[in-house]
Formats: sequence, structure tokens, C-alpha cells
Amino acid sequence: MKLKSSIILTVCLLLSFMANAQVVTNEIPPSFTEAYPINFDPILVPKPDLNQIRQQDAVEDQIKDIPWRFGVEQTVNYNFQNSGLTLHNDDGSETWFLKIASKGAKSINLNFNKFKLSNNAKLFIYNEAKTDVLGAITAANNNESGEFAIRPIKGESITLELIIPANEKDQIDLNISGVVYGYKSIHDKAAKAFGTSGSCNINVNCTAGNNWQDVKRSIVMILRSNNTRWCSGALINNVRQDSTPYILTANHCGLQTNSIFIFNYESPNCAPNSDGSLSKSMSGANSRATNANSDFHLFELLNTPPASYEVYYAGWDKSNTPSSVSTGIHHPDGDVMKISVDNDPPLTSGYYTTNGSTHWTVQDWDLGTTEGGSSGSPLFNEFQQIIGQLHGGNAACGNNAEDYYGKFSVSWNAISGNSNQLKPWLDPDNTGTTQVPGLDSKASLFNTDISINAITDQEEYLCQDSSITPSIIVKNLGNNSVSSFTVNYSSNGFTLGSFNWTGNLTRNQITKITLPAIVLGNGLNSINYSIVNPNGISDQNIANNSVIKSTRVNINPLFVNLQLKTDDYGNEITWNFEQLNSGTVLDFGGPYAQVSGGTIHNYNVCLYDSCFNFNLFDSQNDGFTGFWGNGYALITDQNGDTLVFENNFTTGFKANSFCVQKLGTNINEIDSRFELSVYPNPIKSGNILNVETNLKVRVELFDLTGKLIFEGNNRLLIPNGQATGIYLIKVIDSSSGNIISTDKLVIQK
Repeated sequence: MKLKSSIILTVCLLLSFMANAQVVTNEIPPSFTEAYPINFDPILVPKPDLNQIRQQDAVEDQIKDIPWRFGVEQTVNYNFQNSGLTLHNDDGSETWFLKIASKGAKSINLNFNKFKLSNNAKLFIYNEAKTDVLGAITAANNNESGEFAIRPIKGESITLELIIPANEKDQIDLNISGVVYGYKSIHDKAAKAFGTSGSCNINVNCTAGNNWQDVKRSIVMILRSNNTRWCSGALINNVRQDSTPYILTANHCGLQTNSIFIFNYESPNCAPNSDGSLSKSMSGANSRATNANSDFHLFELLNTPPASYEVYYAGWDKSNTPSSVSTGIHHPDGDVMKISVDNDPPLTSGYYTTNGSTHWTVQDWDLGTTEGGSSGSPLFNEFQQIIGQLHGGNAACGNNAEDYYGKFSVSWNAISGNSNQLKPWLDPDNTGTTQVPGLDSKASLFNTDISINAITDQEEYLCQDSSITPSIIVKNLGNNSVSSFTVNYSSNGFTLGSFNWTGNLTRNQITKITLPAIVLGNGLNSINYSIVNPNGISDQNIANNSVIKSTRVNINPLFVNLQLKTDDYGNEITWNFEQLNSGTVLDFGGPYAQVSGGTIHNYNVCLYDSCFNFNLFDSQNDGFTGFWGNGYALITDQNGDTLVFENNFTTGFKANSFCVQKLGTNINEIDSRFELSVYPNPIKSGNILNVETNLKVRVELFDLTGKLIFEGNNRLLIPNGQATGIYLIKVIDSSSGNIISTDKLVIQK
């Protein structure tokens, strides 16, 4: 495209805030490949007063039900008549440029109160380094509201480049009404309001997310408040399963119909944590229903997500049934997608109260947590169906505090009127359906692919009992329906049984199979569950057919007594007993009532011959000793001897270590069990691994997926040809079944 010598100063360009999908053609701007002999200065947007803004953030970022802020909107009025540079081209077309800069900005995004492109016009937006490019934006983004917005573009300077074909200039109407100065980078976690407090968050592409690789494509990060704050949400299926693009999020997020919805923002790998792409974004939606009772808001995107987004429409369950395992997927602090898991059922509650039935309370996340920006994210049951969305709570890294999710069952039809219910939109034909599976827009790679998603109803610790009745959660990931398969299960190399299942599982459907009762031996039992012969043939993807889950059986327990006194704010206090070294949690409790003067609680805790940590947590980081009361924790053994007395807990966490032993056992003998030598490490395949200790032990070797490779005694032969890499080695007391040590072992050639 050659340029005439006449360069006319006229305009800027671009978008607007509420349009349909932010549909782009993924073309390269013409200026990247053609010589444009021009230079022009940017429009400088003043930097906001960040001192005052950060003072506000220091307060607001501690409150989860206030959406996380990353930017500040500066009101502007840039249009063809007052801004930018116009170039006239030989073919009769025109190119309009506008450069906008704001010193020190981490990112810039734009809001438009007027947006209309002609049929053949193309709009591009990119940063100074040309490493973050959006475009071409076309007339596919026009809508009746005449508004539009763009996602954040990295850097402190952006350029708008608009190609207008001949005779179409009069068909374009653009006006930029707001420039959002991004002062917190979602790509730079040092800028997080919580500092390093988010370190316990788990990337969705880590092991915990292995069975959620399809469902994660339903999660969206949402820009709100004129594109200055973040929330989370999910694309959700309906009874018709017709790909209507409904988005479920939280009412308190205060989203507008011109919000931006970003899919698939994730770290490509588990570790190291790395930046993802913001390119799969959509702009604009219609509000369908909302109410504050269960804090939900349902939107419908103005366009169906493009096929290239490969979105997933999450399933749901309106039956008000608590999940046996709860999972959250979300964007804490606007970070890449994270996953949180609680292995216990949520409790029915109100919001920040045990009274009421509008919410689910997740008492304590076992993996990960949530933070500001997670608001509106879904809570999934073991069937990967949404049962609620995040309202708020005290959970954070470093505590065992709770989160509250508005119940899907309450949002369904608890308040009359189509604009207050999910039902008219998700079940428009009034079929009475109580649950639907997920819907995947992406075809499966396999026709036959059965996956074990989870094992439930298998306790991690049994006291004076040795029987379990586990359930296995199975999902059909293949394109073809499955009518039969066999479940095999074994422990420590010994077959426990098998179960033949028949029925009908279509794609993405999940079933829960309860197995017959299993009697386990004393000590640690690692049970391997596997599925074989779906439809009488081989599974085309065996990588997801096996799961190992362990249960520790304690036939001969040692009991200790715990007496706990809270301060005035018992609702902040939780605790657990954790075996030293292994990390196994044997018992836990709290939070408690908020009562002036505190309350006293007594427990009889079942332990065994070993050493433990008694961990105390306070969600507000001020403990139970101080201005608000004189709390304490007293642990005594069967003889009444004091093992722990804690009356100086003034922070968010404190651990107290102690040991218990059978009568006649010297406490030093117990401590010595943790003093052992494992060598050589690294070791070469074909050599012998030596474990020196004064105990008779069993040694188990696992790969990093948790699969048991082989086991032996104090002298373990590493077979010739064993794959090089990092493994986990467990040393177990043969007499008690207690784990003495868990460590990494490096095998070399």
C-alpha cells in the first residue's frame, strides 16, 4: 500500500465498550510490513495519584467480596475530529493512527462510548514493542448499543491503526471515552496487594487439575467497573444444550453489560509459573437474571465464542446436595487460572453465619485457596457440576478459614420473576431437569476414553476401624458412549477385588460407583484403582485409567485430650493435628462461635505411637491471646501429663510439636525413628539403595504421578534400565505402619 505525499492530521480511531464478541481475524497490522514514513507524538494521559489508590487497595484487597482492582479509568474524548493522524493511500483508502501513552503504566485498555465500523474496515491495536497485538477488529463487533471495549494491552504506550476502504469513511463512528491506566500488572506478581501471600495457589495445569483440563475451558476472567477491576465466572450449559453462551458470576461483582470476558488465561505449565495469553476475549453481554440473596448474576454473551476458543459449557446440579469433594477454579488477584480442592463436604449456611440456607460453606481448602478476583468463580461437585459461585470469605494462604458460595439451588427459583431466577434461562422449556452434564465444543481425540476422576468416601485415617466403602467417580471423555467396563482394585500388590459396571455414559457424563466394603490391614494402605475393557475393548487413552489413594488404619490407638479456649472471636480460630514429616492430618476443628469472653471446647483425639504437630490458625492473624481475650490450648496424654500448653498465640499460625508413645517406650526411641540415613542419592540404576535405621522398615518408591514403582526393605535394588529422573521414596516402620520419612530420590544412568 503506497502512500500519497499529502498527510492529513485528523483523527484517532477505535473501539467501544459493549459490543458483541471481541472478534478478531488475527491478522498482522499493515504497518508491520510496509514502510510508513511518518512520525507522530502520542497523546499523553496523566498518571493517576497512585499513593491514594494504593491506600484504598490496602483496605479493599483484604475483603474478598470487593472485586480486585488493577487499573484506574481516566475520562477522555478522542475522536476523528480532534485526535490522531490520517494518511491517504493511492488506492483511495485511508489509514488512521492514534498513539496513547501514560508514564509507568503496566497496561492500557480502552472504553468506547461510540463504536461502529464499516463492512470492510479493519482496526488494530498494539503496544510499542509490537509484542501484544489485538486485531483485526471488524464490523462483526458492531452492536445496537454502539459501545465497545478492549482488553488490557501490555506496556505504557499503545497505537491504534484503522484501515478504511474507499467510500466507507462516512460509515464509521468512533469515540474513545476512557483510558484505563493499569497500575497493577496481572503478569507481575510482585505487584500483588497480598505480596507473597498467594504462594499456595495452584496452577490449573498442575497435578490437581489433571481431570479438569476440559472443564477449565469454561472459566472466564471478567473485567468490570469500566474495565478497572477483576472477577471470575463460568460459561454454563443449559437443558437444551444448544451452546447459548450464558455466563454465571456473582451479583456483588457489579458487572456491566459492557464487561470484557477472557477465556483460557493460564500458565502453560505447572511450574515455573509463567504468563498466559489474554487473546481469547469477548466484549459485551446482556444481563438475564440476578439477586443478592444467593449473590448470583447470569449474563448472556452477545456472540457465541469463536470455535478457535474451544470453550466448555460447564454442567450444573440444582438439587441442593452437598458435594463429597469440592473444587474451585478461578483467577485470584487477576492471576493465571488456579485450582482449589476441599476433600470434605461443604456445609449449608447463610453468608458469614451458620444460620440460614442460602450458601455453601467450604470450611477449609486442602489444596490452594481463593483471593480477591476469585469472586463469582464456580464451586464444582465431584461430578464436575456447578453448585454455587463464590460470594466471599476469610480463606487465604496460611490459614484454615472458610469461604462462602451462593447456592445454585437457591439461585434457581427461590425468588419469583424471570430476572431473579436461573430456571427460565437454563431450563426454558420447564422440563424439571435437576442436573445437566458439561458440553464440550471441542471434539475428543479418542472415541473410547474412560477416566477415573476421583475416589470419594475413602477416609485418609481410620481409628479403631479397618473397613472402607469407597466410591469411584468415572467420566466418559470419548466421543462414543460407554455401556460397560471393569473396575479392579488392589493394595500393596495384593488383589482386593473387581467390579463390573453396566449402564450408559454419553460424552462428558459422570457416574459414581460405590464398591463393596474393603477390609484393610493396620498401618498405611495404598489402594490402586484401575478401569479396564470399556465396551469390551481397550481404552485408547490409558493415562487416566488408574488412581492411587491411601488410608492409614490405626487398630491400637493412643488418645490425647485437647481443651481449647477461644477469645471473643472464636469464628477466626481453627486447628489440626498433623503427623510430623508425612503431613497426614488426623483431626481438625473450628471455627467457633463469636462470644464475649470466649468458649471452652474439649476433644478426645485418636493418635498413634509417633510425633505430631498441633497447628493453630487465626484468619485475622491476631491469635487468641491478647486484647480480645485469654485463650489457650492444653493437650494431655492418657496419664494426665501435659504434652502441649499454648497460651501465647498472637499471630495467624503457630505449630506445637509433641510425641506420644506406648507404655514402656522411651520418648528418645520415638525421636530416633526420624534419624535415618538413605544413600546413595543420587543413585545409578542397577545399584543398591541403603536405608540405615534401628527399625525394621519397608521402603516404597513412587514416580511423581504417585504411582508405586516397586518396594523392598532396608536394601533396595534399583533395577537396571530404570528411567532416570526424580522419584519419591517413603520409609515406613514395618511394625506400626507409620511413615518415618518421605524424600526425593534422583536416579541417574
